[in-house]
Parts: sequence; structure tokens; C-alpha cells
Amino acid sequence: MSNPLVQLIDILCQIILVFLFLRIFISPRGRVFSPIHAAILQCSDPILRLTRNLFNPRWSKTYDLAPLLPILLLLALQGGLVAILSGERAYISEFYTFSGFLNTLFQVYCTVIIITSLTPSYVANPIISFLRLMVAPPVSLLKKFVQFRPSIWELLVLPLLLLFYVLAQTGLVLLFTLGAESMEGVVTNYLFGGLGLFIDLSLFFIVIIIINAFMSWLNPDPYNPLVQLIGMMSYPLLAPIQRVLPSLGGIDFSPIVAILLLQFLNGFGHSLIQQLQL
Repeated sequence: MSNPLVQLIDILCQIILVFLFLRIFISPRGRVFSPIHAAILQCSDPILRLTRNLFNPRWSKTYDLAPLLPILLLLALQGGLVAILSGERAYISEFYTFSGFLNTLFQVYCTVIIITSLTPSYVANPIISFLRLMVAPPVSLLKKFVQFRPSIWELLVLPLLLLFYVLAQTGLVLLFTLGAESMEGVVTNYLFGGLGLFIDLSLFFIVIIIINAFMSWLNPDPYNPLVQLIGMMSYPLLAPIQRVLPSLGGIDFSPIVAILLLQFLNGFGHSLIQQLQL
């Protein structure tokens, strides 16, 4: 995507798609007066007003499934515009648009699962509450086979998400008939690709650690939900290091050590994937 206009279209579409996807988890029955819900509703309502007359399913009381149609339409429109501007064949552009959206969803869900599994269930944080609502479907599905209370055991959902990701990407290949030589090769390719996307989440947590370090200097409002969330995401990564490496001269070196460890794990993980693919 070297064309600046194509990049701009991609950024705008991704922003709209994110708000539409989050809207799914705000049902009329479950709405509360919170800044998170208000922002999502305000950004998604204009689009949903155009499509609710065409698609407004009522079979779920917990989730609002009406955004599914505009999500599909927007992805198709984005793929078509990219094909026109870049000169690619339409079906190839559409495939990469839908495939890229699946990549984003997979990383988002893996991140949310990690956050919610490492956060105590008694924490009263509106952002955490919304994230728990997002991961409820795969967690509920897993509980049909493995009984556990909300805890770090929720990390068992990650292999399930990887399976869904591989199946969805393989389905796209079949749908767009891209002429794959063998389905075994397609499945293997997306299996390793999904593992690579998961490993790249280490970069997200590096950013969180850096932000948390800056916040410790600025002393922000400790009751702010976003500040609390960043602190809760950083604590499981920094606490084990702090127990082994105490502060020296009042300076906490645990963020630096954590960042170096995450960078090492990222590089080691990708190297291991490359060796397994050979």
C-alpha cells in the first residue's frame, strides 16, 4: 500500500470497523451510562441508521448483531476502492481486505483475553467490564468442555482463538478461490501466521510498559479507568522482576528489563517459527 490515498482509506475504514465491531457488545438491554458506551454509540449510530431497515436481527438479547451487515459492506467497499486505486484484481484486493480484518480481530481478542485473565474479577473498572463482555462468547464456549472460574485459566481460550483464526482464513481462501496448491499448505501457513501475530503482541505490551513508566513520573489521577487499566496490564509483567531486582538508588529498572525480555521473546519466537516452517 504505497499509495497515500489507499493508506488513508485503510486507516479510516479500520477506525469505523473497530467502532462497529465494538457496538456488537452494547445491546439495548445492556446499555449503561458510561463514556465508553457513549463514544461507541455516537460513532456507530449514523451508519447503523442506514442499514437497520435491511438487517436488524432480534435473536440475541445480549449482543447487537445489526453491525454485522455494515461491517461486511464496508469491507467489500474498502476492497473495491483499493482495487480501483492500486490496479489490483478485485478479488485479490477483497481477499486481502477481509484477511487483514481477521488478523486485526485475532490480535485484539488475544490481547483482551490476556488482559482479562490477568485482572482480578473483583476489579470495578468500566473498561475491564466491557472487555469481559467481549470475550464472554469464546470463554463460554470453552467452559462447555473445561470447567473453570474466571482466572488465569482463561488463557486456555487462546488456542481456541487460533483454531477459529485458521479456519476463518482457510475459508476465505476457499471463498475467493485463490488457487492454493494444497489445503494442508494453507492451514500450515495460517497456523504459523497466527502464531506470529500472537508473538507480535509483545510489542503492544512494550508500549504499555513505556506509557506506565511515563505515568509514574506524571502522577495522573489514580481513579481514571484508563490509568488503572494501564497499571493493571503492567503489574503482572513488572512485579516478578521487581521481586528479583529491587530498585537501586530509588530508580526502578524493572521496565527496562521487561522491555528487553519482551524484545528477546519476540525475536526468539519468530526465529523458532521460521525454523519450524523449513
